[in-house]
Formats: sequence, C-alpha cells, structure tokens
Amino acid sequence: MRRFTLPESARAEEIKARYADGVLEIEIPKQPRVEAKRIAVTVN
Repeated sequence: MRRFTLPESARAEEIKARYADGVLEIEIPKQPRVEAKRIAVTVN
C-alpha cells in the first residue's frame, strides 16, 4: 500500500482513479487560485 500527503489545494472529495492495462492513473483536482484584488486608496 502507498500513501501520499496531499497539499491543501487538492480537492480530496473529487479525486478519481483508473486502472487499465497495468497502469494506475490518479487525477487530483486543485482549488482554483484566488486572484489578488486591487483597491484604490485615497491618501490626504
């Protein structure tokens, strides 16, 4: 058995695995990146 530590950005509930022709393929989706917001600040 193998174990992997997933980063916090992984969506554990959406992991998919397939095994075909001796190959195990694991798909681990990541959370979308949050874009930084620019806010105009008035300085007196």
